[in-house]
Amino acid sequence: METSVDAAVGDCIPALSAVLAHASASGEFTTELASQKESFGTGWLVLQFIKKMHIGVPISSLDLSGKLGLLLSSLPAGPDFLETLKGGPHVCKGPCLSVLNRFLKRSIFVSFKTLNLSKCGLSDSAGGTLLHSLPPSLEYLDLSENRLWSLSMEALRSAFSEGTLSKLLGLDVSNNPLGPSGVATLARGLSASERALPLQSLKLSKTAAKAEGVKALSAPLKEGKAPSLQVLDLGDNDMRAEGVGGWRGRWGRGASRP
Repeated sequence: METSVDAAVGDCIPALSAVLAHASASGEFTTELASQKESFGTGWLVLQFIKKMHIGVPISSLDLSGKLGLLLSSLPAGPDFLETLKGGPHVCKGPCLSVLNRFLKRSIFVSFKTLNLSKCGLSDSAGGTLLHSLPPSLEYLDLSENRLWSLSMEALRSAFSEGTLSKLLGLDVSNNPLGPSGVATLARGLSASERALPLQSLKLSKTAAKAEGVKALSAPLKEGKAPSLQVLDLGDNDMRAEGVGGWRGRWGRGASRP
């Protein structure tokens, strides 16, 4: 037996079908709906309607990268809401990267302490842009297993020298092709800090640092720029005796050796 609700839905189907057909329900049309906070639900309903009613409306492409912006813009206002943000394989490239960059620049969350962009496919050029937008509240930054090199390390050097990372306790750039020059650039950033850093953990394993990079990194530690350092991971860097020799007498109390 047909109810009044069924009848109402039945009456709406031809009308909605006609609207979608007239608007052609293109990928751009649906993306526009899905990328706005006010119309995201409508965009979802349109897709569900097309799917369930088997309407022959072709959507050759659909860009949903705006969903990241929608999610970030939907976070409740207030300085103490967000503490940790973790990326993924699709966050560090294309339109999503621009959205993340804008969010970091405008971040109002003083409680934002951890940014984890490990294994997100972050390229050196993208890292060079993104790392200029780091908020000063950060305490832990994980950039491991990406493709970072000179541009990204230059951005970190700038952040350390300008005091942006004055609260950083842990930095992980392991498993990136930094090379001796990239590690040396990071070391210059540590040396350029106006005051001693609270850094407790620094991980640079598998960065192709070699002896030159390791020796460069020993300089800021000798200068006392990281007196609280407890963990320093320099594993698998082909340091040889020349690189290891540069660390004699340069270890803070409790620090683990390379």
